[in-house]
Amino acid sequence: MSVLKFFDSAKAVAFAKTVAEEFCKVHALVDSNKKHAGRKPERMIVLIRKTSAYARTEQLNFYVRAKMLAEIKDGLKSAGIAQAEIDEFVRAIALEELRARKQA
Repeated sequence: MSVLKFFDSAKAVAFAKTVAEEFCKVHALVDSNKKHAGRKPERMIVLIRKTSAYARTEQLNFYVRAKMLAEIKDGLKSAGIAQAEIDEFVRAIALEELRARKQA
């Protein structure tokens, strides 16, 4: 039973889909209204920290974290976000994880 639980990524994948949707909303808002352009980094940092906090509170193992990040990448790619921006966002989530662990 514990082996099956190790590979259960349904909740993390569902969370990843909401993260991708939120990213796309922020991205679309900035593209459509230039007055929000200065707030994009703030909103992305909030989203990165939210994702990192979720991974910590749910105590996700490396497999489930990888599935979550892959789902975020796939969601953003299917939404038409540039690959460089996707890579930067996912890398920032992974680095936030490392920073949070180091501080703990």
